[in-house]
Amino acid sequence: MRALISRDLADAGIAGLSADRRFATAYNAALQAANMAIACAGYRIMSKVGHHRVSLESTKLVLGKPAHKYADYFETCRRGTGSPQAQLLHQDVRRGGE
Repeated sequence: MRALISRDLADAGIAGLSADRRFATAYNAALQAANMAIACAGYRIMSKVGHHRVSLESTKLVLGKPAHKYADYFETCRRGTGSPQAQLLHQDVRRGGE
C-alpha cells in the first residue's frame, strides 16, 4: 500500500499531466493513506456505495483531531468538481498551491 501511495504522489507531480489528472491521482494517494491508517487500527472499509466517505470519516476516528482538517479537505474533494469548494481546490492546484 505504501508503494501505491508513493507512486501516486510521484505521478501527481508530473508536469505533463492535466491538473485534473494530477488532482485525482493525489486524491487517490490520500484515500489509500486513509485506508492504511484504518487498517493499522484493525478495521477494514468495505467496497460499497459511500466507501470513500466512510474512509475519510473513519480516518478522523482512528487518527484523532489532528487529522480532521485533512479528512474534511478530502471530503470536499470527494463531493466532486461541481461544488464551489471543489472548484476553489482545483483552481489552487492549477496555480501550484498546497
